[in-house]
Amino acid sequence: MKRQIFLILLTLVSASFPNWTSNAQTTPNYKLSWTTFDAGGSSSTGGVYAGSSSIGQPNSGALSAGPYTMTAGFFSGTDVDNPNDPCSRLQITGQPRSITNHCSSDCATFGVGVIGSSPIAAQWYFNGSPIPGANGLSYTVCPVTAANVGLYSVSLSNACSHADSERAFLVIVADTNAPVITCPLNIVVWTCNPNGVAVNYPMPGATDDYDPTPAVFCTPPSGSVFPPGTTTVICEAFDDCRNRNRCAFDVTVLRDTTPPRITCPSNMIVCATSEKGAIVSFAPVATDDYTQMVTIKCTPESGSLFPFGTTAVICEATDDCGNAIRCEFTVEVVQPTLAITKTPHGIVITWDCGKLEEADAVTGPWSSLANATSPYAVSADARRKFYRLRSQ
Repeated sequence: MKRQIFLILLTLVSASFPNWTSNAQTTPNYKLSWTTFDAGGSSSTGGVYAGSSSIGQPNSGALSAGPYTMTAGFFSGTDVDNPNDPCSRLQITGQPRSITNHCSSDCATFGVGVIGSSPIAAQWYFNGSPIPGANGLSYTVCPVTAANVGLYSVSLSNACSHADSERAFLVIVADTNAPVITCPLNIVVWTCNPNGVAVNYPMPGATDDYDPTPAVFCTPPSGSVFPPGTTTVICEAFDDCRNRNRCAFDVTVLRDTTPPRITCPSNMIVCATSEKGAIVSFAPVATDDYTQMVTIKCTPESGSLFPFGTTAVICEATDDCGNAIRCEFTVEVVQPTLAITKTPHGIVITWDCGKLEEADAVTGPWSSLANATSPYAVSADARRKFYRLRSQ
């Protein structure tokens, strides 16, 4: 007789089961399907078999399926007499996860993911003992104390199956260290308002051993109106375990009652450029402790036509708070005059305004003596030159 080798793959048409009750009138039949392969590659499938106490029970004894026998596992099938009442075997899709609590006052929640026919009964265990009333798919310990440290698991069952979860640990690693908080440097601001000014300051930085985002609160908060004078801001950092730390810095508000500083030009003597006088330009300089831009107004204004004679110029600098200060100088417009005086050593040239120029001939070309100031001495042995004044 030819020896044949068979491989058996038993599969469920549907992982479902009947609900067993004391009122059942008939023994349901189960349809199991399998596929067999002999050495030559031929296959066959199974049919309907009468139900028994081994169907739908874990760790059942041997169950015959045609000429082959399945001897281990969880036997299940479809009740062909009641196809509208299937029962799906439970499968755990998410195991409870271990939890490390850093705060003894916090809560811890264990959960399990499962698929299968409802209703599903659950019982949670702590260190192997059932927890009274813990019959949901999640279990919360709140608050967590040292007495709650240990192993947690859950047992699940429905009408046709049973499943036990893996064990998860609950551990307390107490966080007793306060966060580290760093305040900004002291702040000084200026204001014109006698009531103060709104100050926006940078929030302190805070770090913690366990909490990545400690909460930070400051009093007075950033954006508050700070009165003139010095106000101390106190900031506190809190981590998830209510550990706290604080730092402080000062906000000083200075009310600007000081006028700017202004510097006027020295008194000016300028040469007339026409029969009416001369156009004169000048630029006072002003600075302020608070305002970067200071308004300067002069009377007469720079660039005005100044007549012959002496004119007083008054310049006023005003800051944003209305504080003002003045300075004065004079502008004298004169007709240019040039005088040459002979001395034993040569000549001395004097003038009241303008720039001194020289040339080798009376017709030029003329070049400026930029550094020459009145009086200007020329030695007797110097080369012959012609001199004139040029308006500034």
